[in-house]
Parts: sequence; structure tokens; C-alpha cells
Amino acid sequence: MNATTILCILLLSLYLVLAVFWIVRSIIDTIDDRKREKRNAALEAEREERNAKWEAERQQLERERAIRDVLLNLSLFNKPVVYKGNITTVTYINASLIL
Repeated sequence: MNATTILCILLLSLYLVLAVFWIVRSIIDTIDDRKREKRNAALEAEREERNAKWEAERQQLERERAIRDVLLNLSLFNKPVVYKGNITTVTYINASLIL
């Protein structure tokens, strides 16, 4: 065999090795992409669940604050206050305790 034949064989072998590497790398990238998509979907579901919980807590706090505001406003005028079915007369409420 002469030198050109050996060089051609080496060059073809290099091309084959590169092609196999490219195919293997593509398969690995595809697997990694699928794992990343699953992980991102799980994180997004967790984030949405946490946001829903925070929103429910925020709404509950807003309701409680609105009730406190109503009680405070009614107590300033010494009117009967209806809260959860109980009727009471509030003569004075310390505003610093309510807020």
C-alpha cells in the first residue's frame, strides 16, 4: 500500500468516527431535552400550585381585613355589629389592636 491509500483510509475512518460521535451526541441531547422538559413541567406545576395557595391566603387576608375595617367603622359610631351571626354592641375598639 502506498501513502495515499493509507491517508484515504485514515480520513474515511475519521469521518466515520465523527459521524458515530455526532449520532451518539444527538441521542444524548434528545434524552437530556426530554428530561429537562419533564423537570420544567414538574416545576411549573409546583409553581402554579404554590401561586394558587398564596392567592387563596391573600384573599383570606383581604376578607379578614375587610371584616376588621367594617367592625372598626361600626364601632366608631357605637352601632350594633353583626359578625358571624352574633349581634353585639361595640362601644370602643382600640384601633391599634385591629390593624
